[in-house]
Amino acid sequence: LDQKIVEIERFFGETLGILKLRVGFEEQEEIELTQQRFLLEELLKENSAFQEIAFVNVEGFETAKKRQDSKEELPLRNVSKEEYFKQALQGTPYLGTVLFFPSSPHMQLAAPVHNRKDDIIQVLAADISLAPIQDVIRQTRLGTSGFVYIVGKDGNLIAHSRPEISRAGESMRMVERVKKIRSQAKILVAIG
Repeated sequence: LDQKIVEIERFFGETLGILKLRVGFEEQEEIELTQQRFLLEELLKENSAFQEIAFVNVEGFETAKKRQDSKEELPLRNVSKEEYFKQALQGTPYLGTVLFFPSSPHMQLAAPVHNRKDDIIQVLAADISLAPIQDVIRQTRLGTSGFVYIVGKDGNLIAHSRPEISRAGESMRMVERVKKIRSQAKILVAIG
């Protein structure tokens, strides 16, 4: 079980780590647009969990955006009021709440982009699929009848080692074990 926890921590560490970008120039200006587009394409190739990824300028306007399954230009938005942007702009990486889609649960991540002087020049934000975490948990067995599941801080199921028992997004708030440890972490692993 400890190995599975390490795998999940590694997934988040690597995924968020990829977003922590530092450029080689000292100027307090955005990365050149063609470079932004190139970097987004490379980031999507590097980590298949990224579903959508965008650069955002310090005013809160997306400047470049790419989606895993699309070559089309995506509409750019003003995200200045979004919590992920505000937190990353303050210098703190953001891990959002889990959202549930038919394909898999997703989570919003964001991190500041720094220049060589350590100034924040942009924000890099991504929507990630948690399917890799579901795969890790599905492969976990505890004896012949035990099981493992991951629940978000809100008490909703993210992954279960026996998906025939429960589905992602299902509320686990009333499960005694979940009630006891729910407030301790963004994501928790429970054993049954």
